[in-house]
Amino acid sequence: MKFYDIEGIIERHSKAFKYFIIFLAVLGGIFFLTGIILCALSNYFGILFIFLGLASFTSAGFLYYYAKSVKQNNDRINQILYALTETLEQTECITIKELAKKINLAENKTRGYVDLAYRKGLLDNYVRIGEYVKSKNFVAKEEERKNSVAVKCPYCGATFTAKKNTVHICPYCSNALNA
Repeated sequence: MKFYDIEGIIERHSKAFKYFIIFLAVLGGIFFLTGIILCALSNYFGILFIFLGLASFTSAGFLYYYAKSVKQNNDRINQILYALTETLEQTECITIKELAKKINLAENKTRGYVDLAYRKGLLDNYVRIGEYVKSKNFVAKEEERKNSVAVKCPYCGATFTAKKNTVHICPYCSNALNA
């Protein structure tokens, strides 16, 4: 369980987060310079201020690096979502390998980003089955095709599609048939 959704905070408040990083860096500089001055005056508090300055610099650097990686992840996810929706509007099915080639990214990284997009709830209209990403409509059509069979009416000779193991009425001659 996450107590703090750091990624969400960075995404929603990116400008404020950037200013916070700048604030930490400036504060670190002030502490560091104050520490140097105090050490020059033979004050032992100078060492404490130097450590506080270094800690602030380190924190600012870490937060900057983390925010940058979150932004890169989000950019990649957006790129994958765009490629997926563009492709699946036409074909309704794509493999991870084809998607990786389309966005020019390694297969395992593409798989990881697709999984991350699923965990974030960004691929609600799609289903990942093994190495395939399919639209839910495509999966429903596949299921319908599996459960249907071509039936030839013995009375009029017409052929139509019907669900398996059910009684149907021929749409051409209106006789009841078992499919």
